[in-house]
Amino acid sequence: MRPSEVMDPRTLLLQERLSKRFLMRILAFPPLCFMYYSGHYDYWIANKSDGKVKAMSPSRKEDALTWAVLLSIVYCLLIIGIVVSVAIVKEN
Repeated sequence: MRPSEVMDPRTLLLQERLSKRFLMRILAFPPLCFMYYSGHYDYWIANKSDGKVKAMSPSRKEDALTWAVLLSIVYCLLIIGIVVSVAIVKEN
């Protein structure tokens, strides 16, 4: 955020609250979290705040990236586990 776009405490609170709410809705889907991190959903918060907030909270964007990576790893491990389990069952 540029210095000319410094927000007052109420607007920062609104940004944080709306950013968290949206992140919680997409958290289970890593591709959507990557899109959140890269700013593809900034238009949503601008619409919800009537233009007061221009982008999602930077800290929530970092959280989205962290969760996306972790969930992607977990999902990959689950898929590998399922494939290995099915292969073992078919052998027996």
